[in-house]
Amino acid sequence: MASESKVLLNKTMGLDMPAIARAALRNLEIILMLSIILGFLSYVGINQLLPVKYAASSSVVVVAKDNSAQTLREFQYNQAVAQYCGILNSDIYLNIVKERLGKNVYTKNCLIAEGAENSNLIVLKASGGTPENAFKIMKEAINSYKDVSAYAMESYTLETLSAPSADQIEPIPNNAILLSVGISLLAVITGIAAVILFHVFNGKLDNEQQAKVKIDADFVGSIRYEAKDHKGKDSILVTKPSVSFAFTENMKKIVTKLEYQLNKTNSKTLLLGSVLENEGKSTLAANIALILAQREHKVLVLDLDLRRPALHKVLGLPVLPDKQIGNCFEFGTGYKDLISYDRRYNLHYILGDKFIAGNNFIQKIGNLEALLEEAKKEMDYIIIDSAPVGIIQDIEVIAGYMDSMLMVVRQEASRVTMINDSIDLMESNGVPVIGFVLNGVKDKVCSRAKRQKSKEKRNSTY
Repeated sequence: MASESKVLLNKTMGLDMPAIARAALRNLEIILMLSIILGFLSYVGINQLLPVKYAASSSVVVVAKDNSAQTLREFQYNQAVAQYCGILNSDIYLNIVKERLGKNVYTKNCLIAEGAENSNLIVLKASGGTPENAFKIMKEAINSYKDVSAYAMESYTLETLSAPSADQIEPIPNNAILLSVGISLLAVITGIAAVILFHVFNGKLDNEQQAKVKIDADFVGSIRYEAKDHKGKDSILVTKPSVSFAFTENMKKIVTKLEYQLNKTNSKTLLLGSVLENEGKSTLAANIALILAQREHKVLVLDLDLRRPALHKVLGLPVLPDKQIGNCFEFGTGYKDLISYDRRYNLHYILGDKFIAGNNFIQKIGNLEALLEEAKKEMDYIIIDSAPVGIIQDIEVIAGYMDSMLMVVRQEASRVTMINDSIDLMESNGVPVIGFVLNGVKDKVCSRAKRQKSKEKRNSTY
């Protein structure tokens, strides 16, 4: 019980892990693309700033000039090795090598001498931008150490143990690949973290629990995400066999609640609205009208989204030129001349497929009032699609002529503040908002429809 309460609290507060995972997956392709570009640029930049160098080495030994007991002491050897290392790393010696090679070959910190511990061995290491330069520096270093031997102890001298060889020159890796891969991985992690933070604080709805708590209206129901056919052309209607049983049952439950609310308030007109486009209000309006018509009610579906009418496409109904809803505003065409009837759906409709300018619509709003009054005398219910509240002000003009309104909210689409502001706006314009429907609900990281689509795509390759 405690774990269920914790899950509910997390969902309410915004920590919906499947929703967060979906947000990350939606942006993963862009994140990966940017990280690859950043990795490539990093690789190029690293090679420019830290180009690959080549190393050559040679060994010299400190030997005594005679075999006296004094010079053969271990302490004296160590002291001589340390002194020679100091001389070989001194500016005097390095300047001699530099002058003989020239600035183009000799670079800063390209030559170093290191003494082996508890040994009379000294290793000279030279590095250059090319194998040739590394070899030249090493060769000149060997030839030049005799010029500074006068600064060392008189009892000891240097002898070359291994002369520089071109076969022993090795590249010094700059780890450009490793660093660029690390930068790419860091970019991926940073990108995913940024997406997660943005998603958590973007103010949108991830699930039903959040919607119930945060939206200032009654919760009517939720509709799970339903994919269209594989071509993406078929509308999602309860009358079609391709639509899932769960979608149909959810729609029926929602319509039952709406029917109860409309009868309770003696409302006949139901206006469907949303904050933004593509939240599913046209599809929802069509399905509400179809289910009411299946229950033997006399239903009129009316498309008042005059800028981008879509109901005729969703329902697949023809719109004759003389039956356009726009004729009501442009020519004052009445209800009787505009209404059409489809026997398949037992549905009356007044639709349109042409753009109507806002000025024409607002100036002739009285024509709509007359049309609605006539329709109410004949119809049990009038289901009306409209323009988005957050984009076009047309819906504010018609709000006063509506009995009730249903807000359609798509999961992870509109911000909660915009939804609540739209509800307040509509109620201030005279239409009671009886509730909202949460549409396109997904509770898994990858939807069933998407998995089925991927499966069909895999099968089609064989």
